[in-house]
Amino acid sequence: MERLKEEMNAIRLSKGGVTCSVGVIPVEGGAAIDELYRRADRLLYEAKQKGKDQFVLSGRKDIC
Repeated sequence: MERLKEEMNAIRLSKGGVTCSVGVIPVEGGAAIDELYRRADRLLYEAKQKGKDQFVLSGRKDIC
């Protein structure tokens, strides 16, 4: 994930750079797709609240 973040930061656009915030969850067998989506979405918004270029991993409070 750190490599992904570095590659995203290397992209330059006419109006500035690119940042990346991500919520990451494990895909568990038998889990409904809508539940997986809700969990990942919740973590994405947690990452955005913590600032730019954040990864929030399911079940972990530390940020990469």
